[in-house]
Amino acid sequence: MKRTGRTGKKTLLLIAAAVLLLLAFMASVSGRKVVSSGQDPLTVRAHRAAGIARELAEAAKPHLDFLTDEDRQIVGSLVTELEEKAKRLADLAFSGSDRQNLRTATEDLEGLLSEIIADYRPGSDE
Repeated sequence: MKRTGRTGKKTLLLIAAAVLLLLAFMASVSGRKVVSSGQDPLTVRAHRAAGIARELAEAAKPHLDFLTDEDRQIVGSLVTELEEKAKRLADLAFSGSDRQNLRTATEDLEGLLSEIIADYRPGSDE
């Protein structure tokens, strides 16, 4: 899937890599505590996906001004999509909503995050 030009991909790759490394470390440390406290694994997954999406969106925002107009528009819409899906997922997780809705929203956001990682890896712009 082609969402950005070459400059946008490189920018998102760097941002995504930095954020994901930090979040992977934080999740490995704090995730064990959350699950061991008896919290539902699906809710933990939902909170993690929402947190990663919010962090990635926040990390990308300061870099939008350095992109071409076309890339800024594409990356900006992706940032908005990440923020909206993260908010929806967090709201579902906090409300103790229907598990199927929570599972579907979690998988949707995880899919978007996976797409970003897969689409913006080195060499994917061919």
